[in-house]
Amino acid sequence: MLTEEEKLRYSRHLLLDGFGEKAQIKLKQSSVLLIGAGGLGCPVGLYLAAAGVGRITILDFDLVENSNLQRQIAFETNDLGLPKSEVLAAKMRQLNPYITVNSTSSEFDQENAPELMKDHDVLVDGSDNFSTRYLCNDVSFFAKKPLIFAAVSRFSGQISVFNQTAESPCYRCLFPQKPESDMSANCSEAGVLGALVGVLGTMQAVECLKVLSGVGESASGKFITYDMMTSQFNNFKLSKSKSCDLCGENASIKTLITQQEKCELELKSSINIDEFKEIYEREQFELLDIRENAEQELFPLPYSTRHIPLSELKQRLNELDSKKLYCTLCQYGERSRKAYLILKKNAIQSYYLNDGMDKLL
Repeated sequence: MLTEEEKLRYSRHLLLDGFGEKAQIKLKQSSVLLIGAGGLGCPVGLYLAAAGVGRITILDFDLVENSNLQRQIAFETNDLGLPKSEVLAAKMRQLNPYITVNSTSSEFDQENAPELMKDHDVLVDGSDNFSTRYLCNDVSFFAKKPLIFAAVSRFSGQISVFNQTAESPCYRCLFPQKPESDMSANCSEAGVLGALVGVLGTMQAVECLKVLSGVGESASGKFITYDMMTSQFNNFKLSKSKSCDLCGENASIKTLITQQEKCELELKSSINIDEFKEIYEREQFELLDIRENAEQELFPLPYSTRHIPLSELKQRLNELDSKKLYCTLCQYGERSRKAYLILKKNAIQSYYLNDGMDKLL
């Protein structure tokens, strides 16, 4: 039942034909596991809290950084350096004291995923990498709990609901294999318009509320895209794939598997800042800056470098000397790994700087 205070708080929900007190009570009795407290997770968390979802657990192991503030609307300048999950949880509790919000500053992995999923009704994927997306999909499927998916890059976004019923498609039905590590990019690499992330995060919250309350038709069996440059939504029909490795007729994936994107890297392929400075002073490698042109102009380096943007690297490999040793470098370290993999595949020796150039300035 709802208290008088809750009835007043959720009065605009209660006035809705087809929603009313029955649906609101369902929200109060529901629980959501939210993976990621970033650009998607912030609007999802705030809207689910405001809507009265009874219990929400947030997982995110990152700290608030200055570059997050352009799109991660739950954070303020005073939050810099604090754990994202804790800050978002605190804002959600302030927004709605009638719900329970738990936070964990840890990574979502195959060890903790089953137990966490068991204790929640719906999983919302607010991550920004393919490894976590596949893990979210798989644990959702095995637990028979719906997954609310969204992804954003540059000027477009995608959203769907997977694993809602036994007949629903899963994420692997659409993307059987993750893209090559040198072909995918997250927001820190490709850029993204801040308000666009809010659009997709809000849509995730809407889909989650529909699934929990039973009101309306969810995006299960659909794949919705939004192109902000043309103001156009497209809706594609999705069906369960008979050949899917997870949910198909002859599925080969029977348990959660490790999908770490760093698995292809050798242990000695990366160096940290201290190692970089020591080796650089001995002139044992050539520094390869793989940032895009605009980044290089905004953040010049006090080091001698060769510059080839990651987007052009495959086409310009002939400019590199296979007898030389290179150290790839980008803003945060993620693209440096991808550049390293391209060089390794083409028999060019290299390290990558795992800390990114931010630590060099």
